[in-house]
Amino acid sequence: MAKRNVVIVPMWLTLVDVSTGTSVPIDGSSNHPSLFQIASDVLHSHATYPTMYLEDDRGMRTVKVKTRGATDIEIFLEGGDTMQRSNLVDIQIMKQTGTLDENTLALQPFYGQIRGRSKQNRALLLLQKTGTRSITSTFLKALTIYIRDHYQGYKIEHGIALPQNVVDQIVKEGGLLEVKLIKYGAEDNVVDVVNNQSLTNSIKRTTLTLTVADGSAGKFWKQPAARYLSGHGNVSLNNLYKVNFAYDDIRLVFKDEDGAKRTINVKSPDALRWTEVITDRVKFLNGRFDEYDLQREFDSLANKLL
Repeated sequence: MAKRNVVIVPMWLTLVDVSTGTSVPIDGSSNHPSLFQIASDVLHSHATYPTMYLEDDRGMRTVKVKTRGATDIEIFLEGGDTMQRSNLVDIQIMKQTGTLDENTLALQPFYGQIRGRSKQNRALLLLQKTGTRSITSTFLKALTIYIRDHYQGYKIEHGIALPQNVVDQIVKEGGLLEVKLIKYGAEDNVVDVVNNQSLTNSIKRTTLTLTVADGSAGKFWKQPAARYLSGHGNVSLNNLYKVNFAYDDIRLVFKDEDGAKRTINVKSPDALRWTEVITDRVKFLNGRFDEYDLQREFDSLANKLL
C-alpha cells in the first residue's frame, strides 16, 4: 500500500485573561492557571472512550500522554469521523470482509507535541496531519470547551506558527501592503448614524475596518506583524498594535513572490496553510508511521520555532 503524505501542522496557543485581555504565562502563576496543566487535563478527560462532537460528527480519544518536562508534553491521539454505510474490502484478495454503518467511528492515530519555554506567554502546538485527515480542529474544540466549562474568565487563542525564514520572506521580501484592524459589531452611536442616513432601522450589527496602507505604515506596522507571525516575544492578538481602537481581528495584506496580493487572517491557524512535510523522513511500518521518526521530526521543528 502506498505511503500517505504526512505533515506537521504548527500553531501557537495563548491563554488569555478575559477581564484584562492579556495573555498569561503558559506555566501558570499564583494568579493564573497553567496552560500545560489545562491541556493535560483535557487529554486525560478523553482517555477512556472517544468524545464526540456531534455538530461535525467527529470524535477524539487520547491513547497516551508523555510529560517530558513542565512545558513539554507528547500526545498520542486517535480521531476520525462517523461513517456512512460502507463495505470493507481486503484489497489483496479483493473480497468483502465486513461493513460499516452510521454508528461506526473510524479512528486513526495522530502524534503531537505541546512545547514551550517557562514564563513565556505562548505554547507551541504541533499536530500530525496524514493525507487529508487532521485532528487539529477537534483538539482545539475540546480545549476551548474545557476552558469554557472549567476556567471561567479565560479563553484560548490560537494562531499560525511560522519559521523565521518564512516570516522574513513574507514581511521583508514580499512586503506588507496593508494592515486591517477589524471590529465586529459597531458601537450603538455609529449604527444610529448609519440608520439616520439611510432612513431605515434595518441595520443591527455592522463591521468597522481601520485600514492602514503601506505608505504610512512603515516599521511601526511591519515589526509587530513579523514578531507575531514568528512567535518571538510575549505578544497577544489584542495588544499587537497600540492604537485607540478596540479591534477583534487583524488581517495583513502582503504581496507574494509572484506579485499577487495575499490576505492573512491572523486569528486563523490555517491562514497560510503552512506545514512541514516529513513524508520522506519517517518510516511507514505495519500501516503506521514510526513513532521514533515522528518524535525526531517534531522535536527538530519545535527547536526551530521556539
